[in-house]
Amino acid sequence: MRRLALTALLLVGGVLGGCGAGAGREALQDAVRTFNSQVRWARWGGAAQFVAPDLRAEWLASRTAHGSALRITDLQVHQVNLEGDGTEATVMVGINWYMLPTMNVQFTAWKQSWKLLEGHWTMTEEVPVKADAPKPEVPVQAWP
Repeated sequence: MRRLALTALLLVGGVLGGCGAGAGREALQDAVRTFNSQVRWARWGGAAQFVAPDLRAEWLASRTAHGSALRITDLQVHQVNLEGDGTEATVMVGINWYMLPTMNVQFTAWKQSWKLLEGHWTMTEEVPVKADAPKPEVPVQAWP
């Protein structure tokens, strides 16, 4: 009987332990998807809720500085990498955008750093990076 109880305890512990890792990955994917969807449709206030509190005001100001002149035509999450002990992640995103009135479409690849803080996935850094673009000799421009 004791052996059966011990076996049951180990099985339940293993299942629950596995759920934690899967749940963390699923929560990360949900946060990344929601944040970037908000960015895609220029819903800056909604997106800002995922930005680390100490960076939020500056992030929001930089995104709203150009008013309605900024248009995003496409946003794709290319890669989500869970790192270390499962509390940090790197996300690669590609964004096609233009500024009115020019309508010259630009491409920017962004690297987002995410951390699990107080039970919630939070974006702690977002930087433009050079990516394989149709004309690699032209530097990738970050949006304004």
